[in-house]
Amino acid sequence: MYAGYSAGIGILGNSLKYIKKVDNSNCSSCKASKEVIWEGLSFFHYGLLPHYISNHFESQASGGDIQACIDNKWLFKALKDGAVTILDK
Repeated sequence: MYAGYSAGIGILGNSLKYIKKVDNSNCSSCKASKEVIWEGLSFFHYGLLPHYISNHFESQASGGDIQACIDNKWLFKALKDGAVTILDK
């Protein structure tokens, strides 16, 4: 079971490309790094997108990430704030 918040759940997928709009890699605090590392931890073979239709300032950006997943045919699971996901192996 995973219950977390924002980037914490995004890193569990196989890539960070899923949360590109919500977690902006071009932010000023990210400039110290020479390149963006897009690999996730691969606990899931799909992206987990937080803040879906939630009362959160990044909810609109999450909608943009979801649309990018649909457009690129990437597997994803959208989660509303407060949602929990369970992986049964």
